[in-house]
Amino acid sequence: MNDPATEYRPGPFSPLGGRPTRDEPVLAPVFGSWRDMVGRTLLLHPLGAAAGVVLLVLDGGQSGLAAPVLLVATLGPLWLNNLTAWFVSVAPTKRLLDEPGRYVTAREGGLRYSTLAVALRIADVPEERWVLLRLGAGARAQLRADPRLWLVGPGRKGVALAATPGSAMLRVARVQSRPPRGARPVTPLAYGPSAPCDDAAVQAHMRSRRRISALSSVWWLLVLGWLVQSHLPVLLRTEDPGRNAWVLAAALAIAGLAVFSAGAYLTEFVRAGRAGRALTWTPLPATIDGEIEHSGHLTAHAKGRVRLPDGTERLVSFAGVSPDLLADVASSGLLWVLGALRHGGRAVAGVPGRPLAESVTLGRRTMEG
Repeated sequence: MNDPATEYRPGPFSPLGGRPTRDEPVLAPVFGSWRDMVGRTLLLHPLGAAAGVVLLVLDGGQSGLAAPVLLVATLGPLWLNNLTAWFVSVAPTKRLLDEPGRYVTAREGGLRYSTLAVALRIADVPEERWVLLRLGAGARAQLRADPRLWLVGPGRKGVALAATPGSAMLRVARVQSRPPRGARPVTPLAYGPSAPCDDAAVQAHMRSRRRISALSSVWWLLVLGWLVQSHLPVLLRTEDPGRNAWVLAAALAIAGLAVFSAGAYLTEFVRAGRAGRALTWTPLPATIDGEIEHSGHLTAHAKGRVRLPDGTERLVSFAGVSPDLLADVASSGLLWVLGALRHGGRAVAGVPGRPLAESVTLGRRTMEG
């Protein structure tokens, strides 16, 4: 049986172009929600870190150190990271939103990778110009097969915005006259559809997801262990619970988050491994109903309908998925499931040739189904 992906050309979603980027109906909301999230955390993260300092000072460590130290040691660096992102990425790109974008293609041999950055030499320009940006393993594999970028700018000091083919997420990039030091040319990959288990972009993305899931689950289990070791003895021997209430409440809240997060990451580890071994794609006609809600963490929420191979129509829920997946479904009218549909309400969806693998939930039948 022929793989249905052989009749599919990756990346049906494409920005409209010919208009200011702030008027792009898909790119602008995603970038704007991320920019707003960075601004909010510049206020919220310091408040959380300050709460940890207050608990530590007032309690003196008598109720355990784990909860207040975790608040300071986690939210403090996150605030510094977002502060850097605001001045390095958000503020310099504000004016770029008034400019239109366009696709740029790499010259032959003009794609180089370093440890931290991807460099693409722009074709069809008289002078030497390189676009530098950071990409994950899956997007790097995608560029090796399809060496193009949607580019906005550059503006002052070479700052630009860039997106990989078919992506709805703009990343901050720089345009300069030479590639980064130590960047090495990469071997191109064949451009064309293949099964998920043979798709270079999907496989690189899956390996990265599994690695992140494994490390994150271990981190949260270590956090849980430290919380138990630090605060449980205090909770068992205290004679005045009210005296330790605030610290113990913070410890219980963080412990609950640790249990939930560790379980979610372990589930993701197993699900990504199973989906990465899929031998075929299952394309389902799909429709997005209503508006797509974007969050600042580069995820989106939506509801829609899919038609299964047996002809029945069911509701589908996209909760916390990549905006790239929803952009593709809205543009192509297809939801690509990795592997055959399994019994139950969960499935992993992606796009052939793209670094995507998102969990979706199939609901009840519709009246039409």
